[in-house]
Amino acid sequence: MKKVMFILIVGLSMTSCDKIFKENVTPEKNRQVVFQERVGGEEDEHGCITAAGFTWSNLQQDCVKLFEVAYRLNPVSDLTNDDLVDAAIISAFVIFADDESKIELFLPQAKEGLIIEKDADGYYKKDIYMFDKESFVLYENKEKTFQAAEYELKNITQVGE
Repeated sequence: MKKVMFILIVGLSMTSCDKIFKENVTPEKNRQVVFQERVGGEEDEHGCITAAGFTWSNLQQDCVKLFEVAYRLNPVSDLTNDDLVDAAIISAFVIFADDESKIELFLPQAKEGLIIEKDADGYYKKDIYMFDKESFVLYENKEKTFQAAEYELKNITQVGE
């Protein structure tokens, strides 16, 4: 008899706990809305959440994370190595159209990307800017201002040697 009472009490307590948990669960749609309201911050005029690293791309017609989809160009500088320790490095970014007929150039001081079309010589030129795809160098007023970071390819067996 004690076993039967014990099983009955345990069974009732489990079903009552299950009911409590089910009452506290919100429908799936409500959970998504709450999650979306918590993440991010201010949106720009295109709906891109800038605090989450998104920027509007006129070329892609979408919110993008430049550091994930674009090519980084680092500033060309005359600073010595000692000066580089204290200097902020602010990069430019380039996104190519699928057919490579255009690029969108994102400069540190600009609020939005600049669309530049490819000319007959294979360069991307507009106003004071020229981008050379072969060397990944950006010229401003014919002066080299940004370039792709230099790197050395290594065989995986050479790492750490």
